[in-house]
Amino acid sequence: MCHSFIILSKNEDGRLLYCRTCKVYQLYFNNLYLELSQKELETFKSYLSEIDIHFWESCPNRAALKRRIPIPTMQRNLILTFCKQELQSLKDIVFENTISPDRSITASEIDYHQILN
Repeated sequence: MCHSFIILSKNEDGRLLYCRTCKVYQLYFNNLYLELSQKELETFKSYLSEIDIHFWESCPNRAALKRRIPIPTMQRNLILTFCKQELQSLKDIVFENTISPDRSITASEIDYHQILN
């Protein structure tokens, strides 16, 4: 287990960490967890920057879906899907366009439906 993490970016949906010991990036995003090497992260960034959001949002055969934007994986039967807002949030984390990593996130910044009993 690594303990030498640097928080590179974070928002209410996740965070991007770097382990100095393992030289691995850890991306936490909602219920996803990815471990990426430097090269894999750069490839992922390149792929994210090339996604045509307007195409997927206007695709008629995906109109009934909440999450219309697919990101394929190396595993044939696994495709990650995102809505426009989730994809933007993921990009913000990956491209490090987020709040200062040292600042705590307030409760109001977390998109979570809380039920008080």
